[in-house]
Amino acid sequence: MKYGKTAIKILVTLGLLYLVTRRIDIDAIWNSIKSAGWWFLLAAFLMYTLSRILGAERLRLMLRAQSIRISVRANLRFYWISMFYGMFLPGGIGADAYKVYYLKKNYTGHSTLSLTKIMLWDRLIGLGALLLLALLPALILVLGPLWSWLWVPALLLELFILRWAIGYWMPILVAVHQKLFWISILIQLAQIASIVFLMEAIGISDHYLEYTLVFLASSLASMLPVSIGGVGIRELTFLYGSQFLGTSEAHSVASGFLFNVLVTALALTGCLFLFGKEPVIPDSSPKE
Repeated sequence: MKYGKTAIKILVTLGLLYLVTRRIDIDAIWNSIKSAGWWFLLAAFLMYTLSRILGAERLRLMLRAQSIRISVRANLRFYWISMFYGMFLPGGIGADAYKVYYLKKNYTGHSTLSLTKIMLWDRLIGLGALLLLALLPALILVLGPLWSWLWVPALLLELFILRWAIGYWMPILVAVHQKLFWISILIQLAQIASIVFLMEAIGISDHYLEYTLVFLASSLASMLPVSIGGVGIRELTFLYGSQFLGTSEAHSVASGFLFNVLVTALALTGCLFLFGKEPVIPDSSPKE
C-alpha cells in the first residue's frame, strides 16, 4: 500500500510535468535557465535557506511550549533531516510524519496525538501567513492600488481569529502565538525574496506583483500531497497563472522549476546530518 501511494505520486508528477511540457516552449524555458545569473541564484538559495531556518525556529518555539526543550543547534539538525526524509523517503512518509516519529521516540511522556497537533498548527499558522500575504497583490491587481488598505483590517482579523482558535484548540501556544505568526510572515517574505532573485537571475525585471501572486498560489498548490515534493504542481500553477495574468509563460515556468531545484538541493543537504551524532539531543535545561 505504501509503495502504491508512492507510485501514484510519481505518475502524477510525471503527468503534470508532461502537461506543462506540452503547453510550453521547452527551448525557451531551457534558454532562460541556461542564461541565469549565478549571483542571483546564490542569493535566491540563501533566502530560501533563511526561510527554512526560520521554519525550524518556529517549530522549536512550539515544541518548547509543549515542554519539549531542544537546543537551537540540535533542532536545526532534526529539521534538516526531516526535510530530507520529507522529499525522498518512500511510502509517502512526509516531513511531519518523521518529526512525530522521532519526537515520540526520543521524548517520553508525549503522545502521538499531542505531537501531531503541534505539526498541524505549525502548518496552519504558516498557511494563514501565506494567504494573508497573497491577499495584498491580489487586491492591487484585481481591485486596484487604492483598495490595498483592505489588507490592514484583514491582518487584524487574522490575528484575532488566530488568537481565538489557538486559545480554543491549542491553549499551550497562546503565550507565543504572535511570535509564531510574525515568524511565519518572515518565512513567506524570505521565500518571496527568493523568487524575486530567481526572476532577476533569468532576466525578469517587471511584473513583480503578478509573479509574487503566482508564486504564493503555487506554494499553496504544492501543499497538496499528490506529487513528489510538489514537483509538477508548482510548474503547472506558474503556467496557468502566467496565462491568467498575461506574463511570460516561459519565464514563469522557468522560475517555478528553478525554485523546485532550490527546494530539492537544500533538502538533499539534510542527508549530511544522518551521519555522526544523533540529530536530536535533548537540551539539558530544566523543563519550564
